[in-house]
Amino acid sequence: MILGDVCTRNCAYCAVAHGTPAPLEADEPQRLADAVAQMGLKHVVITSVDRDDLPNGGAEVFAPVSPRSAAASPRPQSKF
Repeated sequence: MILGDVCTRNCAYCAVAHGTPAPLEADEPQRLADAVAQMGLKHVVITSVDRDDLPNGGAEVFAPVSPRSAAASPRPQSKF
């Protein structure tokens, strides 16, 4: 799960913690790509919390995740 572990929403059906999330971690896309490569994953499912506290919802982290993960491992299939 990217963009942290605290969601800005409080959906009744979801078990993810809600509240005020920590600041974004700029190196998260690369850390995820490194984990994909280290584990040699062929399929990756990427989820995220909602970041309504950010003007763009965290797009600056979300956008580079797929290309970096794809470059890190031989042809992984990413699902968002």
